[in-house]
Amino acid sequence: MNTVSASLHENPFNPGYGLLPPYLAGRSAELFSIFRHVGNTVNGKLVARDVVIYGPRGSGKTALLRAIAEDLKPLEANVTLELMVANDLQSLEDVRRELTGMIGKPLSEAWKPGEWGFIWSGMRAKWQRGELSRGELRKGLVAKCRKRPLILMVDEAHRMPPAACNELLSEMLTIRGMGGPAIAILAGKPALVELGDLAQVSFLERGELVSVHLLDEQSASDAVRIPLERNGIDISEGVIGQVVSHSQGYPQFLQLWGSALWDQASIQGKKSLDDDDSSKIAAMMERERKKVYQGRLASWTGKDRKLLGEIARKLLQDGWMARESLEEAIEKILIRQGRDIQDCQKIIERMVDSDFLWCPRGQERMIPALPSFVSFAAGQKESVPHN
Repeated sequence: MNTVSASLHENPFNPGYGLLPPYLAGRSAELFSIFRHVGNTVNGKLVARDVVIYGPRGSGKTALLRAIAEDLKPLEANVTLELMVANDLQSLEDVRRELTGMIGKPLSEAWKPGEWGFIWSGMRAKWQRGELSRGELRKGLVAKCRKRPLILMVDEAHRMPPAACNELLSEMLTIRGMGGPAIAILAGKPALVELGDLAQVSFLERGELVSVHLLDEQSASDAVRIPLERNGIDISEGVIGQVVSHSQGYPQFLQLWGSALWDQASIQGKKSLDDDDSSKIAAMMERERKKVYQGRLASWTGKDRKLLGEIARKLLQDGWMARESLEEAIEKILIRQGRDIQDCQKIIERMVDSDFLWCPRGQERMIPALPSFVSFAAGQKESVPHN
């Protein structure tokens, strides 16, 4: 085993949104599903589907994108890789401009936002004068994709307007239809699937859906234990048990725990962590978790928060709710509160957007995005002011 002592400046854990963790645990099935299509594209084959990764915030969607990019780095000379965020794709013009500019860009520049441009000076001049037709654009894209297949990744894709989403996927389909190997990988919150419907794009039929769940107990344990052990830090079964129990398999919290355990070992100059060490950290972790949950509930005030509390208590009883049952429960509360039942759908959208509940792929049940958040929401009713 590696016996290198930990030091503060070497902390491998990344407790923030969108960063690649030191060990990507429990995502082999998701990566396999994605690379079935990405691998074919890289090899110059035309795929039938783009990929859609969706799940609550902090569940590791962006980490998956970065893991894909890392795996593709050795193919820099043969593949055009582009990682974008939805803010770059807010209109039809944005989509066309970005598709134009990304072809020919080397992988080393794929992470730099806001850069675009043709590598063909003549076509660039025509574009600037508005003379480049859509047909010319597509022919140029197809020609470049045949030389270097295009892997386009869009993060926070649920923030794309429906028209822009439709334009992007339609263009990717057209490029493939003209013989250009290209694939789009969209990652976003659960609303992304609904965005596809609004954009008149059926992800269920045209996309490979990959929903990102909480990690199981073994994967949650590995996410913290393996990076520590690789750096010469042992942790007891009691410590890992507390980490798994408190985090509930939520990647963001696992990174917070890992970072705190690393710091504890560094400060104490220890190569082994026991129950006493985790007890010292537990109170800080609970404060961090409470801070996250308070932020998610900030917009739920008055009658809205009381409604959320009632639904939370129902979820705690059964662990899930069918969509129809959820709607009925919300409508009953709205009637009792003297409110319009037409608000029901908007409230469900807010519940999903605030990561209160969601519906993973292949399920008809609405489940908690994180059970401890539902428990937190269930206990908020008493101190909330009325509207």
